[in-house]
Amino acid sequence: MLPRLAKPSRALVAARAASSASAAAAPTPLSLAFPAAAAVLVGAAALHVLAPGPSLTAALRACPLPPPATAAQLTGAGLLPVAAAALSLGKAAASGRLGSATYRRLSGGLALWGGGVAAAGTAALRAGAAPVDAYAAALVGAPLLLSMLAFAAASRGGLTPSAAIASTATALGEAARGAREGEKPLARAHAGLALVVAIVAAGAVGAASAVDPITALFLRVAAVSALFASTALAVLSDAAGRGRSGASTFSLLATAVGASAAICLGAAVGAPAGALGAGARVGVAGVGAVVGVVVAWQVATV
Repeated sequence: MLPRLAKPSRALVAARAASSASAAAAPTPLSLAFPAAAAVLVGAAALHVLAPGPSLTAALRACPLPPPATAAQLTGAGLLPVAAAALSLGKAAASGRLGSATYRRLSGGLALWGGGVAAAGTAALRAGAAPVDAYAAALVGAPLLLSMLAFAAASRGGLTPSAAIASTATALGEAARGAREGEKPLARAHAGLALVVAIVAAGAVGAASAVDPITALFLRVAAVSALFASTALAVLSDAAGRGRSGASTFSLLATAVGASAAICLGAAVGAPAGALGAGARVGVAGVGAVVGVVVAWQVATV
């Protein structure tokens, strides 16, 4: 007969549990890199929104045109939801939750954002707009790095690169269905806004072809960020449908989207004559106001 093994003491069991928890909470490269990227994005957003004139004059010191302050403010506003997603992915990486559908969608959207901004910077460089060369080069390198981090997060969550990119289209498709069939009003509102913001993003890309190269660069970056915001709204719609709007990830996303909408509204209303076309001014202000109302609705009901 085999001898009975001694039962471990409570102290030993507690020590083992604490050791396991410590190992699970140990920082990983992704859990450190994403918050750092979020901090850089918030800093860039602050420069574009709060001091568009001085910061852009320094960046575009050889520019023969006045810095497009309104377009720069719209660009900065669009960085806030991206920063919130990066911070959320960092927390998910630290807790081993990157396989969740929410973080899969955010990682796919972030990868697409990085590629889109890098493409906008590349287009500016190829156009030979010398005053924006240094700025455009930064828009190629930094977003590509963030895109690589997002692909790594998607891989940890079980997605291939192509599946990660496709997750954005899937999120918008689900938003379209949710806008028609959703049972909860807040979920339907978020879903409808996700589609509207995606349409506005497409319109901004078209408008960029009719302006000078410098303003076009900012508009294209703002458009790519608006596309990401539509993904974030689709994620918020899904959360509202599941009664999860009060969770920390969704509260952070909603706050960032709401702040971005408020900045866009202020930039559109306060834009000097000629900075935006009449249609663009009304469209940006209108969408910003509606997004702000829906986000306030979410905050008030959770």
